[in-house]
Amino acid sequence: MMFKPQKALTLLALAGLALAPAASKAAVTAYTADDLIMGIQQTGNTQVLLINLGQASGFKTGASVGTVISGLSTVLSSTFGSGWATDSTIAWGIVGTPGASAAGGDTANTLYASTPQTTFGVQSSPFSDSAYTRQSAATQGSGRSNIVTMANTFAGLTSVATGTGTNVAAALQATSTTGGWFSQNPLGAGGSSFSYFNSLEGSFANGVSNSALDLYRMQVYNTAPAGSIGDAGAYIGTFQLSPSGSVSFSTSPGAVPEPTRAVLFGAGLAGLMLRRRRAVRSTVAA
Repeated sequence: MMFKPQKALTLLALAGLALAPAASKAAVTAYTADDLIMGIQQTGNTQVLLINLGQASGFKTGASVGTVISGLSTVLSSTFGSGWATDSTIAWGIVGTPGASAAGGDTANTLYASTPQTTFGVQSSPFSDSAYTRQSAATQGSGRSNIVTMANTFAGLTSVATGTGTNVAAALQATSTTGGWFSQNPLGAGGSSFSYFNSLEGSFANGVSNSALDLYRMQVYNTAPAGSIGDAGAYIGTFQLSPSGSVSFSTSPGAVPEPTRAVLFGAGLAGLMLRRRRAVRSTVAA
């Protein structure tokens, strides 16, 4: 049986289509109740960088100490400019909540919120703002509702490519997004965040190496451990963003070393100890 040339070419083309790999779909972001969301925005910019840092429980228990996410330098530079690490027009903050129901080991209406350190390396004291103190379920529910609205606008966004590949934890969001990060934290509009906190954002005015955000957890006052309205929220730890685009977390308010610096320091210390040990052995042998 013989095929006509035109028919043969058609069959080959169809076979090629059948064997060709299916086009990969772009990864999208996801959100789970009690995840912490970090937002980074810049005055005059039409986009906000949102990063899902993961479940609050990992930070509450200290399990997430160290580098949380890395490889953000490329998207930070392309979005905010090469001088982003010292740009005073950039603001960043963190929020989270389990929502109207318990989740992630937190009771309903628990709030997580950052506040910038006034003096780098010294824990902040934001309690003059009642939003950082324990309140009733009804009061904290207003903040919770706005945080959940923002988090839902994050879910389903196209993830951004970082220096280590596509990371489903990060995405760019238009400032025009209804209920999004910018609409909840309008820069230059009085500092109100989620219509609840006076302001939970810090800036890079002193450079990211000298900037830090302290994270606080506010439980409803009559949930275990029971307290009183106005009790201070619990300090959870401190976040830093390095010039190389790595987000790190520590359970103390001091500086969080970059992994590379920590490794170099450890290697240097080990080398010094080895040299000293050899010197002692040489002295004994002599």
